Amino acid sequence: FNIDQLEYTGTGVDPRIKWKEAYSRPRKLIASNQEELEIFKDNLIKSIHVPIVQGGHTNFYSPSRNEISMANNDLFRNDLQFIHTLLHEGLHSTGHKDVLKRESLYKYHINDFYRGFEETLVNVAAVKVVQHYGLDMSELNEAFHKNETVYNVGWAKHVFNKDPLQIIEAMYKAEEAFRHVKTNIDYQLKAEKVYGIFIQDEVEPKAPAKIAEHKREANSDHAKKQYNKQKV
Repeated sequence: FNIDQLEYTGTGVDPRIKWKEAYSRPRKLIASNQEELEIFKDNLIKSIHVPIVQGGHTNFYSPSRNEISMANNDLFRNDLQFIHTLLHEGLHSTGHKDVLKRESLYKYHINDFYRGFEETLVNVAAVKVVQHYGLDMSELNEAFHKNETVYNVGWAKHVFNKDPLQIIEAMYKAEEAFRHVKTNIDYQLKAEKVYGIFIQDEVEPKAPAKIAEHKREANSDHAKKQYNKQKV
């Protein structure tokens, strides 16, 4: 049945209002790597060095206030979506005049080229962060990447249409922003002693195997015999 089919005859606040609000919210999906996502989310928030204001229905970064606004947590379908959105806005903040001084951030309002440049680079960097820490290694993987590819292509076309070479510049800026936030995230994860959950220690390549001594001696004896033959 539909909530609207219910009749409220009591006094006070109509409970159907809250029921409708709860029903309209997206159902929260618990991913198979939920524990890792929650740990990363908490540390990501701590790693961002600008104020984060949660509440409302929109997500954006304000250069003038140097502040990130995030929608209510229950409006996100899952924690991966929350993490990626916060990464996206956090990466916008790296363009601030006191950090990477990115032109596209301050000219964002001028035209679609600057908006496309800024949106493309921060979203490419955000996806790279997600992949670097293995946050997409769950049943959310396919839907997540499909959605972000569509987003990136949609904005990148504004850059490509003006100057295809600017796509390369945007990727350079994306790498620069990625490295900046990665440094802060790594520091925070290590401080909380959870870095190893996301990044395994790199195994150093083994040194080339030494040639067996008996083979060296055999080769040496063979060389001497050959020399003596030539001498005779």
